[in-house]
Amino acid sequence: ILFISCFMGLILSGEIAAIILFLFSNLIFLFLIFFSNIKKLLYIIFGFILIILILFNYVLTDKFRDRYLTSTFDDIKSFDNFIDSHYGAHYITAYNIFLDYPFLGVGQNNYRNLCSDKKYSSLNSLRIKDRCSTHPHNYYIQILSDLGILNFFIFVFLICTFFLKIFIHKKETHKIIFYGKLITLIVIFWPLLPTGSFYNNWLSVVNWLIISLSICKIDKNYSDKLLSFLK
Repeated sequence: ILFISCFMGLILSGEIAAIILFLFSNLIFLFLIFFSNIKKLLYIIFGFILIILILFNYVLTDKFRDRYLTSTFDDIKSFDNFIDSHYGAHYITAYNIFLDYPFLGVGQNNYRNLCSDKKYSSLNSLRIKDRCSTHPHNYYIQILSDLGILNFFIFVFLICTFFLKIFIHKKETHKIIFYGKLITLIVIFWPLLPTGSFYNNWLSVVNWLIISLSICKIDKNYSDKLLSFLK
């Protein structure tokens, strides 16, 4: 019920990247939990696929199916030409801003102010006219262009610290909670899909709340009580 509710909410939101990460993280979680029981794992994955097919065929309208099937497959076919998409235009513009201001960047949240500069209008992308936005739609590229290479290394170091914090307390944490923490951080900081703005207020609140819960130490007694409640 929880899976269907979340999946339908994501479908209605229109966020393809979020749907991909949701499905990816759930499959990885199941694989880690049930790796020792391949038969059970296959049954559950089959159930997931069946639910998704039913939702696409009997619940979603033609408009939604066209958005998620036709449009997505067209994007996959043209992956080699990603730079010619509007996201590609954002990325290549932000990268060139970084090249112009390599050490300290152009300033926090200033991509929106510099992207319209004429010198970026001739970059090699068919959608270069769509290059301007409030942010470049990728945390890593956003940090590079806004804050420069020095702060980018601090940012990556901070992310590595989060993961290290989880692994330090791995033995003290129930494996289900450990896998949940690990996969959650991977989803937040996965570099190969578009993201929101790292400075966005509501998004930052959600991200930092999840990060805080993920890196905090949860003792075994609390873990057992939490798992008992979930069951």
